[in-house]
Amino acid sequence: MIREGQVAIDLLRPMDFQTRFYVDAVGSMALNLLLKTPLLIIAVVFFQVQLPRDVATWLVFLISLALGHAVMFFFDWIFSCLAFYSTETWGLSVVRVAVVTFFSGAIVPLQMMPDWLRAIANALPFAQSVYVPVSFLSGVTPISAAPQAWLTQLAWLIGLGVISRLVFKRSLHKVTVQGG
Repeated sequence: MIREGQVAIDLLRPMDFQTRFYVDAVGSMALNLLLKTPLLIIAVVFFQVQLPRDVATWLVFLISLALGHAVMFFFDWIFSCLAFYSTETWGLSVVRVAVVTFFSGAIVPLQMMPDWLRAIANALPFAQSVYVPVSFLSGVTPISAAPQAWLTQLAWLIGLGVISRLVFKRSLHKVTVQGG
């Protein structure tokens, strides 16, 4: 959008720019979950993956997933604001994906990391998006721990939400567009 100058047009529209992208991200997450349902069915049927039968576990998982997704949206928004200062964002994107994928527990579950590395991962917001929701679904974290996890996710959500607004507001003053 920045490279093509489309960002200027979108900023002039009456809808909040960040809210527009958040709604789009929620829709993408819902579609992504729907598209992964066949894989879940294959895992259950052919690999005898045991899913929780308790509705409460699924509810805790879904709430944690929604909070974690929102946390990562705000982190991504802050990171994306770097595009306003650069004409090339591919390298930034590669670094973001690598760091987030590793520290979210998507490659190696946080429980399998050495204590010092797990402490670093837990101090970052990335675990909120993958590890925390999956830990409820897998039974690693009991659902009785949900209120504490949700408070942590909510704290990250509020903190990153405020920071993302401030960073975006500041970034609008420095837009670098290729070609002029």
